[in-house]
Amino acid sequence: MATLVIGLSLCGGVMHATAQTPSVETVPGMPPVTNPTNLYSETTADKLIPALANVPARVYVPNVKSHEVHVIDPVTMTVIDRYKVGRNPQHVVPSWDLKTLWVTNNAEGRTDGTLTPIDPMTGKPGNEIAVDDPYNMYFTPDGKSAVVVAEAMKRLDFRDPKTLALQGSVSAPKCGGINHGDFSIDGKYLIMTCEYASRMVKIDWRARTVLGYLTLPDRGIPQDVRVSPDGSTFYVADLRALTRDQSRFPLLFEEDCNYGFRRNVWGMRPWGILMAVLGLISAVVLILFMPHARPDSAVRLLVVAGMLDFVLILVWIIAVTPSWVKITADAYADQLLAASLLF
Repeated sequence: MATLVIGLSLCGGVMHATAQTPSVETVPGMPPVTNPTNLYSETTADKLIPALANVPARVYVPNVKSHEVHVIDPVTMTVIDRYKVGRNPQHVVPSWDLKTLWVTNNAEGRTDGTLTPIDPMTGKPGNEIAVDDPYNMYFTPDGKSAVVVAEAMKRLDFRDPKTLALQGSVSAPKCGGINHGDFSIDGKYLIMTCEYASRMVKIDWRARTVLGYLTLPDRGIPQDVRVSPDGSTFYVADLRALTRDQSRFPLLFEEDCNYGFRRNVWGMRPWGILMAVLGLISAVVLILFMPHARPDSAVRLLVVAGMLDFVLILVWIIAVTPSWVKITADAYADQLLAASLLF
């Protein structure tokens, strides 16, 4: 995975350079940037608030296959706990005040997404809260909103950071695969990756509006983005930047195509089932209620069509499954790992 350096800011779909000033004027409610050359200067362990001093050091790992979170003790390097959460946990995100960990269970391909709170003092989960498609989660710089990344809906939902009541939303229709982001050093805007659309989107989170898009070169696949310590640059992790040479990485290209094809078929699954069911119903209705004077050849054609629709329904339901997609995803991941060892 390569890093695309964007030493610019996006406005109205156009990139332009940002000027740095000796001090940073942050949005109201955001903690001050005490060192303009290092946004992260106040995030070291010795600067945590006293209330967090006794929080046990733990690593919380979501397991998307088993719908669990595994808890690791980094001192002994052992798994000391594991428990069920919602379906398809994707991330474990600390709250703005660091007093709660949120597990984002997006229930991929379903509509029963949830957020699971974890108490970092006890390491134990609380009751799940139903939320639309929570693939990822952030908090606004002033701490007044949780930002739930509804990836499948191409939308950011702003919610109360405690109750998760919906405050408002921002739709980004040109940002397929919206999933990871970071704020500017002054907290005024948010840059999000659009993994499936090969672009980035800039959002004014206070005005709840999209300011513009930036398309990445050579069909890039942005995975994550991080602002530099001085705020002058956004670093974009591009999954494909160093592996586009098909002659050098033929298997990687092949597995990329296979994975992309199966993932697209999975995305079309609900519509495929619907169309096949409608086709089957139409064939049955026409056979049962068609005029008796209709030629036998037409009846036979309708019977064949109905049988094909029935077979298609079975294929969509039985064959097109998450595990069917995962086979090619794992093969693609193996080829990516193999390619990375060459650099």
